[in-house]
Amino acid sequence: MLRFLAIFLIVSASNFLFAQSEELVTDFMNSPTNITALSNGGGFFIPNTFKEEKVGGHYYLNPNWQKGKLKTNKNDFFKINGRYRIYDDEMQIFLNNRIQALDRTQLSAISIGDQIFVPLPFITGKGKVENSYFELLVDGEIKMVLRRSTRIVEEYHKPGLSSGKKRSNFVIQSEPYYWLKGQPAVLISKNKNFVLDIFKKQKPLIEEFAKKNKIGFKKIKDLEALFQYYNDLPTSLNKS
Repeated sequence: MLRFLAIFLIVSASNFLFAQSEELVTDFMNSPTNITALSNGGGFFIPNTFKEEKVGGHYYLNPNWQKGKLKTNKNDFFKINGRYRIYDDEMQIFLNNRIQALDRTQLSAISIGDQIFVPLPFITGKGKVENSYFELLVDGEIKMVLRRSTRIVEEYHKPGLSSGKKRSNFVIQSEPYYWLKGQPAVLISKNKNFVLDIFKKQKPLIEEFAKKNKIGFKKIKDLEALFQYYNDLPTSLNKS
């Protein structure tokens, strides 16, 4: 029954998938150099719903506007000034002296500064298919992507004291996923067997590489190294 449910969710999620390039980094690097700035709505915007809560902490990955590129589902590129508001899982651009929220269903990918983000379906811990922005960490056949979200923590006003007035703050939490083209992103369980199973026929090579280079299976930087090594392997090895 669980196997059937998993298959059903993956098939259903295909309705949420957007056309994606096999190599997103290469795609952005090779994009036209004479692209124009996004100058009007063009169906790319949704009504702004964000508001500042009476809670401190981080709402944005970076609150500053940064130059970037937007790639539409029709493979058109536009220049933008953008930022990622993690609290609302919303990509914002500054256009015509206004903050505009992008409609993710119209996007294939977006770069802000030196980071690339893609809107992807993913399966939640409750088995539901939802959609979110993910940062691309490792490109290739099996991509590694990172999902960020916010949560509220309460702490005492004076550090080191367990009494007195509490204050609430947003903190950013990051979770690594792997993504195969045409499928929902899957949360990476940070244990050795789960990670090695991702790489199928090349499990022995990945395990040997990890052992030789003293790479673990829990830290995001270690996982990046494993995914990068796998995606750099020759295609002649028949990875799948």
